[in-house]
Amino acid sequence: MSDVLFRALLDERETAKLLGVTVGTLQVWRSTRRVPLPYIKVGGAVRYRPEHIEAYLESRTQASIEPRAFVTQGAKRKEHRAALKRAASALQAGSQRVKPKTKRRRS
Repeated sequence: MSDVLFRALLDERETAKLLGVTVGTLQVWRSTRRVPLPYIKVGGAVRYRPEHIEAYLESRTQASIEPRAFVTQGAKRKEHRAALKRAASALQAGSQRVKPKTKRRRS
């Protein structure tokens, strides 16, 4: 029975391949505890349980962006372009002087 349990565990290479990262990335995650991915240490070997990997991936799943967000971004872009056009036409008419915001270097 213990042989069956050990076969169910994934080594670092298999886990890295499933997650789409390198073995080195997994090692950094473990040492810094940056990613809450439980692991099992067997002698010098590190093993991962498939259910822990699945739970980690589920916790990282993001909802898709609603289409309205793109419409809002497009509207903001249009407003920004319109403001730029108004500023350019005001400059051409000479009715408004715009100074560039730059920092002067001191020598």
